Amino acid sequence: MAFIMPHLNPANSEREDCENIILALEMRRLAPRIRLRLMLLEPEGSTRASTLGLPKSRHFSATQLKCSVFVQSTRVKGFTTLIRGLLAAHSNFSPRFLAELEASNSRDWRLQYAQSLHRDVRGFLISKRFVGKAFPEAAREIYQESEGKLLLVGAQEDGMMKLNYDGVLTEDQCVLAIAANQEAYIDVANVSKDWRRAMLAERAARQARRIDFEDDIYDSTFDLEARGYATAVEEPETLKPPNGGDFLVHGSALKELRSSESLILLILDGDAASTSQQLVAFLRTLRQPGFPLNQPVIVLSRHPVPQAIVKHYQVASCAFVNGPLLSIQTLKAAGVKEATNIVILQGESGLAVNQGALADSQTVALCGYIEQALGHEEAWGTSGPFKIYEYGFSQSVFLVEHMCKLLSTQRVQQNSQVRGDKAAHHLLTEQADDMLAISGCGSWLSAFCNLLKMIFKQGRFVHDPVVNDQLLLNSCFAAGQAFTPDFYGAMFGHMFKFPCTIEFVEAISMPRQRGQDSTIWQVPCPSEWVGKRFEELLVALASGKASGFGTFSGCGLLLALYRQADKYGMPFGCDGFLYTLPPPDTTLESEDLLTVLADSDFGQGAFPCSC
Repeated sequence: MAFIMPHLNPANSEREDCENIILALEMRRLAPRIRLRLMLLEPEGSTRASTLGLPKSRHFSATQLKCSVFVQSTRVKGFTTLIRGLLAAHSNFSPRFLAELEASNSRDWRLQYAQSLHRDVRGFLISKRFVGKAFPEAAREIYQESEGKLLLVGAQEDGMMKLNYDGVLTEDQCVLAIAANQEAYIDVANVSKDWRRAMLAERAARQARRIDFEDDIYDSTFDLEARGYATAVEEPETLKPPNGGDFLVHGSALKELRSSESLILLILDGDAASTSQQLVAFLRTLRQPGFPLNQPVIVLSRHPVPQAIVKHYQVASCAFVNGPLLSIQTLKAAGVKEATNIVILQGESGLAVNQGALADSQTVALCGYIEQALGHEEAWGTSGPFKIYEYGFSQSVFLVEHMCKLLSTQRVQQNSQVRGDKAAHHLLTEQADDMLAISGCGSWLSAFCNLLKMIFKQGRFVHDPVVNDQLLLNSCFAAGQAFTPDFYGAMFGHMFKFPCTIEFVEAISMPRQRGQDSTIWQVPCPSEWVGKRFEELLVALASGKASGFGTFSGCGLLLALYRQADKYGMPFGCDGFLYTLPPPDTTLESEDLLTVLADSDFGQGAFPCSC
């Protein structure tokens, strides 16, 4: 197998993609049977590759996939954790560490999250004893027979992978499942044949008939007018920062959007060209048919948005604000306090991992400003909006985590003052001052330098080699609030043993573009299911007999629970953690969010007022 990966910070991303496409074509000419996988940068790059004859299953656009993952994360908390965890090599906390946690606090989030890290997605040929059974029936039977260690999530039909398959299983049909271990599927699979060869042969036959799904052609119309920037319209004086700073607004009415429910604040950190490309990919995915919630969006960037984009989306509940990002006043004016979701996408430096932590200096400082903007008036014990940030360097996630801990310390100090706890106030003053030093800096560089000095101060940072060096074990990652280039690395690493990795990830991240009938939904646990076992609800949903979801009567696959942070001792700044395919006897709680793979009827039943 050969992998072609682009330079992650090229001078010209379009040229980089074109060169890599030509390289792929030349490799296929010289070695027609080569197993080739190509990573492209621009969304248009994927369209060009398909136009020039490269099968869709052999390439993907990093920007398009990333923006789709971020869109899904605004709907489904822990979405990045779900995909990344299913594709990762097994990595976990040390047994000794988990044993100590179990002895000291059986409700610690890491105990349940550690079980999720053993789950991954696997393929196999279905056993003959399930031939002729409907997919939902087989999924229920296999789940119960495996004692909750194996859950079917899809099947290949006519060379195309279909999630939550709605047909009848046939002999030697390739299926996908979430498995707790390798042995989980042995008894339900036909192990006498190689499922990879069968899957690839059927997919090749489909490609030969030229019936690939063609609804993913990227619309590059906006790029033709990329230099025609919109004329900015100033908001009333009441929204202007008191310190004389300035920000400009165009698009939908800002005040009206700020008062809307499910508001998304999208912050674009980069140059005009790269941020415009990501903006189109994000909004295009968010506004696709099938999502019952029309989430309003406020876009904050340092540069004006191209006029073509404003004209196209200004009637779609979108407002565009340009101004300084490292300004608490600007952040508040853009709706940071009213937002339900806050998303930060990096621009030209987003993938510059060769620069190390400096590649994320702006993002890390911006995280501090956002937490400070939220912290002064946010009630103690609440996590505020769901925040998901893009980092170019995985270790930056640990810097932000530590910064959030310091902010938590500051809030403890503030509460101790209210309670009159002088001892706690004295002990925590130094750490609170450190946090204030971050938010009070005049520039992103000085803020970042202060953060580094604070973290590596003698006696203030304890290095844990088991936890601090692995992104999968980080609390921000477990909460689904961090995206790094590790995501692409996990995909490439998984492709050798799971050749339909690109197809699976795109099907679950971009369901409409990949011809899927089902998508991921996340809903609160209905009251009638609180206190019952996970297995009971999973079987009922797969049977179409679960109450509490409106008129939904189809097959829904319960993949995971998103458990709330405050009940499991997570650090401040984390909303919760994803618990993928919990044991069957797991008790459902009132605060749990259910992560379900189902068709649009499920969404209409779960969100009837929004349809």
